[in-house]
Amino acid sequence: PLQQPHDELLALLKGLKAHNVNVWCFTGYTFEQLLTNPQHKELLGYIDVLVDSPFVLAQRDTTLRFRGSTNQRILDVRASLAVSRPVLTPYQESP
Repeated sequence: PLQQPHDELLALLKGLKAHNVNVWCFTGYTFEQLLTNPQHKELLGYIDVLVDSPFVLAQRDTTLRFRGSTNQRILDVRASLAVSRPVLTPYQESP
């Protein structure tokens, strides 16, 4: 979704948060890459959980929850933004 027009995606995210919706975002970008783009960084402020990194077929694991390959991370966005580095959610370790 992060390749969509910024203003429209931002409006959607703001609307969802106004209704207290828990927002998850799945992206092939890494958290670190998103921080380098001011528009993406702004969008992160409205996302609760980020599943980042590209799917890698060689690292595919069908037992993982919410992700398809072992290189992907499930991040707590608020905590990650607070310390400017990725912070994993408890979902990361769940079977």
